[in-house]
Amino acid sequence: GPRRGAGVGCATLRPSRVTCRSMSDAPDLSPADAAVALRSLPRRFREAIALSTPHESPAPGETDDRAAPTADAIEEHAQQVGPDGTSPLEQVAATTAELSLLHQATTALLAGSSTPLHPAVVDRSARVWDLPPGLTLDDAMAQLEDEATSYARLLETADATAWAKDGTVAGGHTVTALSLVSDAVQSAVARLRSIH
Repeated sequence: GPRRGAGVGCATLRPSRVTCRSMSDAPDLSPADAAVALRSLPRRFREAIALSTPHESPAPGETDDRAAPTADAIEEHAQQVGPDGTSPLEQVAATTAELSLLHQATTALLAGSSTPLHPAVVDRSARVWDLPPGLTLDDAMAQLEDEATSYARLLETADATAWAKDGTVAGGHTVTALSLVSDAVQSAVARLRSIH
């Protein structure tokens, strides 16, 4: 099954609250643009979670110079389930798992592998991830940073002629390496936007 050393249940596709919709028809990103987007994900997730963490209101007569939330407050908020049924921590872990799955598939296509890819590569509804027990926000962010950086490195070093290569997904679909990269970024951005 699909798995990199990220520590997120990438090979485990079973019922959970964290799922995605099907691949969009959005245009493909260039590998260079996708690499920039991937490298920015850890920072953008950290900012979104910190900004969504409740701040204390100033006392009457005080200015609104609220201090940034503490690390403990951010960790607590990251584990709270929001209106969509997921927590920010679950979104970070699921983003890492999706990037790992699509990174492996992209690597296989760029290498010219003829092995059929996992159906979850093209079917976001098949990307279902369980939150690893005891996962902290710091651990999840470190895993996201490792995976996003590794995937971006692949995009920056791949031969330009390899991007048109396609592969077969179990079930008969075909997919290009570039469409996998675009879906990885689009899916991660959708999860980022869902942070409450």
